[in-house]
Amino acid sequence: MDTDLLRSFVAVVDTGSFTRAAKQIFRTQSAISMQIKRLEEQCGRVLFIRNGRSLELTEEGRSLLGYARQILQLHDEALTGLRQRRSYKPLRLGCPEDYSRQLLPDLIIMLRQRFPGLQLEVSASPTPVLRQLLDSGELDIAVVTRQPGGDEGYSLFQDRGVWLAAPGFNLQQCGSVPLVLYDYECKFHSAARDGLEKQGRDYEVLCTSSHPALLLELVRRQQAVTVVASCTVPDDLEVIEGFGVEMPPLPVIDVVMLGSAEGHELVTAQLLRELAGQYRLSMKQS
Repeated sequence: MDTDLLRSFVAVVDTGSFTRAAKQIFRTQSAISMQIKRLEEQCGRVLFIRNGRSLELTEEGRSLLGYARQILQLHDEALTGLRQRRSYKPLRLGCPEDYSRQLLPDLIIMLRQRFPGLQLEVSASPTPVLRQLLDSGELDIAVVTRQPGGDEGYSLFQDRGVWLAAPGFNLQQCGSVPLVLYDYECKFHSAARDGLEKQGRDYEVLCTSSHPALLLELVRRQQAVTVVASCTVPDDLEVIEGFGVEMPPLPVIDVVMLGSAEGHELVTAQLLRELAGQYRLSMKQS
């Protein structure tokens, strides 16, 4: 089987759509569709079925996926071994700002250990922006959030949202819940507002921002409460379950690592898989 067809097949599985796969490997959606059709003809099996707007693998597709990853891994290993290059162009790495303190130092150290002398260019943006930068070829690796149970990317860890306030902040004295939230694309933003509305609770959004430092400083000054991922809670603020009243539950999210299918020569499926596994192991040991 043609490795280009297999790479497109894996890209569709990892991104969840023909459109995003096409952007990441710099082909048109129609070209991706034709490649999948050719692969199905070579296999003599249907690999995908459509369920509404989503794609699902058939039983044969799931079976092929494991083989495809192994074939591409061996292919990439062979190329890496033949090149044996010690100098590389800078690798562009993106991560949401609120996760950067926890994630990026470890990932940078891991990459530098594997590739001494490698220069990294790091940017911090919300997940929707990072996806766009990855699709347009402006990033080589991106750390993003996804819904639990998805197939996209390589899992780093799972986290949940929590309500956050300054010590001594009394929410019961507020006429309505004062909120400072991440931008509208954030899953916690919509979950917090929807949850309060379902409870019939009044609330006021004082500020939305993609900069966690600003939101946390407003919370420190007891101007509002916010919702954040549990692993990003600073030491001087508190997770207070309910603040004395019942607060809406917040969703669980997966934090995963994505790579551009056509970008930096070092970014292979094997590298991303090994980095994610190494990071998960380091979390267990810490």
